[in-house]
Amino acid sequence: MNRLLLFSICFFGIFFSYLTFGLIQESIQTRDYRDNEKYAYILTLVLFQSLTSCICGYLICQYYKLWNNPSPLSYYVGCSCCYFSAMVASNYALKWVSYPTQVIGKSCKPIPILILTTILAKRSQPLKRWLAVGCIVLGVIMFNLFKPGKSINYSMSIGDVFILISLLFDGLTASFQEVIRAKYKTNPYLLMYELNKWAVIILFPFILFGEGFAVVQFTFKNPEVIPMVLAFCFTSAIGQNFIFVTISNFGPLTLSLITTLRKFFTVLGSIIVFGHMFTIYQKISVGVVFTGILMDSWIKSSNK
Repeated sequence: MNRLLLFSICFFGIFFSYLTFGLIQESIQTRDYRDNEKYAYILTLVLFQSLTSCICGYLICQYYKLWNNPSPLSYYVGCSCCYFSAMVASNYALKWVSYPTQVIGKSCKPIPILILTTILAKRSQPLKRWLAVGCIVLGVIMFNLFKPGKSINYSMSIGDVFILISLLFDGLTASFQEVIRAKYKTNPYLLMYELNKWAVIILFPFILFGEGFAVVQFTFKNPEVIPMVLAFCFTSAIGQNFIFVTISNFGPLTLSLITTLRKFFTVLGSIIVFGHMFTIYQKISVGVVFTGILMDSWIKSSNK
């Protein structure tokens, strides 16, 4: 296939799948259903998301015969626990913060990844990467300090705590993945399958004996949530596949540039669709955050 055509397919695939994913995610969790109920079943949402990605990963591994699996089981289970814990925490954050705030907060992901891969995976990082991450931190601090209608004295909300928990698990996930990829050379699609498989296995008992019955009741009362959850799951799985194709054919820098643009327009789309209000200083801080992300992406690529 022509590389320009392949790049265009990957670009628009990532862009539109994750833009749609983000808007659907916010809509599922913030809209009012019958009797003014909110969708509160985060574990079930993550289970279906992981199940869809697991099936997708299995089909690809089966088609291309990617079952060579030298990584220890404990690595997959540990990585999977961190992986789905990060997703659960970031979804819970949406109960208290807007989707743009969650995206901006999650843009700090390079910080725990940088720290924990340095400590746990024993990878040293150049000073310029720390400076790029510092730029991201500065932007996020500005974004939280200058919220509309609030004084400069910033107090941390429950949503912010969940974002921090999610970031911690993102860093631990990256540390596991660094070891799995560097030491055992595991194929990315096989890693995708294994992480999501164990997420499903671990989450299922919690849902069966926890929120499962309440989810069924909620779904019967609000059947309109079914196509929304299906779209949420499929856009996530489709986006993951385009990410792997982009990494394989164009490298991590190209992927980082595409995903950074995607995050920026996801924030913009959420503001337009859901009417979130930002101050001028918050708009500037968003630019600072994405500048730091682009710097970090360029530095990572130049060091490879």
